[in-house]
Amino acid sequence: MPSIKDPLNDELNINSFELEFDDKENGIIALTTENVQKVETMLRYNPDYPQFIDLKNLNKETKFEGYLDEKYKEELGKHLKDNNTKVEDLIEIYKKYNDIKNIKYEYSSVYYIKALKKYKTHEDNKYMYPYLILLILRKINSENSTRVSLNDIGKIACKIVDKYSDYDKLADALKEPSKNSEECNYELIKIFCEGLQKRYLSLATKFCHYVSFVLFYDTDDKDDCDAKYADLYSIYDEVVNSSLKKYTDKYNIEFEKKELTNLKDWDEILDYYRKYQEVIKKVIESYGKGSKIISRNGFDHLIWYSNKKG
Repeated sequence: MPSIKDPLNDELNINSFELEFDDKENGIIALTTENVQKVETMLRYNPDYPQFIDLKNLNKETKFEGYLDEKYKEELGKHLKDNNTKVEDLIEIYKKYNDIKNIKYEYSSVYYIKALKKYKTHEDNKYMYPYLILLILRKINSENSTRVSLNDIGKIACKIVDKYSDYDKLADALKEPSKNSEECNYELIKIFCEGLQKRYLSLATKFCHYVSFVLFYDTDDKDDCDAKYADLYSIYDEVVNSSLKKYTDKYNIEFEKKELTNLKDWDEILDYYRKYQEVIKKVIESYGKGSKIISRNGFDHLIWYSNKKG
């Protein structure tokens, strides 16, 4: 797969934002870096998509400060062990015991993901970390309209923090598909789906995709940039899932579209997501060559934007 530089190029020379089609009659968009740049630019300057505006400003300073009261730490520790804890409860605990004058809740998921990385060595990181996980999940959910209940977001956040107790453990889990994507167990994604709802696969892949993208592609710190891990996850989205068949038919790639509601258990969901990942990779590579191959990130946004309704 290619690098992910295509969506972060701000030096664009775009004369028209009209997307180029490979087959207009059948609605097949050309999978070009030029088309990706047009879509990314439109998203980044659209106030309805604050996360893309923040992606444009990845170098922007992130401030996330608070005085972590001992009572807060004690109460947070109790709640993180409770699978029925609501996200609102944990946020209220933080607000009750901490100075939050520098925390602005209108910031996007990108802002909080950057804070997750920035404060990984903070002396009180183990108490800031779970709060940031909560905020990231909450914002990704609202930004992408995945309609996961706040109560279930609380459960998912607790499960993530329980299994991956700090930044480094989470980062290692996000890198899992780099070893062997065809046999990957996707342990982090499993947390979202097992024992909850099948449709939470969408939020799970969005979380993995965007957190990886921001953590591992840092335009400010080139020494700490590990772009090979930044583009490992395709977002599972019904719009993309429904549009894939046009591309697999065009490039003679085997693909049987399935609905999550028809899959019986986690094993079937995992198996379908593995195939989904591989099919997208084959479609991208079938269209372009070398540096002209777009990223998973670019493909997801291009197909979603060009096929979404309204």
